[in-house]
Amino acid sequence: MRSAGPSSSYSSTGRRRSTMGCRSIPILSGQAMGTMSRSWAGSHRRRGPASPSRPPRRLKIAAKVDPVDRPYFESEIQPLLDDPLIDYVGEIGDADKPRFLGEATALLFPIDWPEPFGLVVIEALACGTPVIARPCGSVPELITPGRTGVLADTLDEIVEALRGVDRLDRAQCRREAERRFSVERMVDDCDAVYESLATGAPLS
Repeated sequence: MRSAGPSSSYSSTGRRRSTMGCRSIPILSGQAMGTMSRSWAGSHRRRGPASPSRPPRRLKIAAKVDPVDRPYFESEIQPLLDDPLIDYVGEIGDADKPRFLGEATALLFPIDWPEPFGLVVIEALACGTPVIARPCGSVPELITPGRTGVLADTLDEIVEALRGVDRLDRAQCRREAERRFSVERMVDDCDAVYESLATGAPLS
């Protein structure tokens, strides 16, 4: 079954990117970038030193900075990224998303607006990567808490959610993406809506 997302990166072993002993947590959003960066290193310091059984988690941020936002980014955000646990990789294309998402421990999606859908959420699920997100807009309809991710509202809740994200079944994330967001599912559901409209039948 074809999936609406970069499925080629998923592996049943659920491998994760490891760089200098750190597991990565990607965030694909320009929103809340500064807030997450400001709190990330501090949260690790509060948790105490890393150990072989609990390596530090590296926050990898992929986000586009539009020209109109460049002065604000350089003055307010960029200084917050100067931390060994934070990597800002800039904007990435479709060819880079499978590895970026598929080898990560989880995707952070800390949006602060009523998201109408959230394509990156199903891209992550298609890669077998669970999602930790704020419950804004459509997000609660995309994530099944305890199965494909965690809904967390505050920064402390997001950090706490990371402690248990390794227990989520990455294969289940992939199956959920195939079941709910495949090309076939989208086409079939659209056809059903059009047929209902054409025949005057009530929409289910």
